[in-house]
Amino acid sequence: MPRMSDTDRMHLLAQTQFLRDSGYSLERQNEYGFELIKGNIQFGFYYERYDNDSDISIRFLKENKVFSVGWIAVVTSENMTIDINRAFENLSFFCDYLERNLELVTDITFCQRMDFEIEQYIKNKQQAHSC
Repeated sequence: MPRMSDTDRMHLLAQTQFLRDSGYSLERQNEYGFELIKGNIQFGFYYERYDNDSDISIRFLKENKVFSVGWIAVVTSENMTIDINRAFENLSFFCDYLERNLELVTDITFCQRMDFEIEQYIKNKQQAHSC
């Protein structure tokens, strides 16, 4: 199980300073990551417990809906490749994406639309590999 090192956590907390500057506060942290919250929105920055992967989740608390900022970043970024063995680098890229696209990502309608696009992206990748 990959755990987030103290060094990685400190770097990512510094990288997410833009969220704290926007009113988000640190809600909790553990050996796998940390969460920031503001009003109805909670961001989770974490390493997957049973995989070498990492992601940022956005949860709309009132609606109880969760979306993957990582997948949104992959689908909307041209020529982006993810190496699942580079959890820190991926999470750092997702943080950069979030900072550039915070207004979009915090819109639940955008996230719901992106869920459909993510499904299509995965289907297209699966079809390309099966040919």
